[in-house]
Amino acid sequence: MVVSIWETEDDWKAWFVNPERKTIQDGIDSL
Repeated sequence: MVVSIWETEDDWKAWFVNPERKTIQDGIDSL
């Protein structure tokens, strides 16, 4: 389990649209 913390909502939004995050999430979702 991973717990992430963002300083601001903008930080979270930047992470959410990050292509690297999408690649990792797609790998997790395929499990």
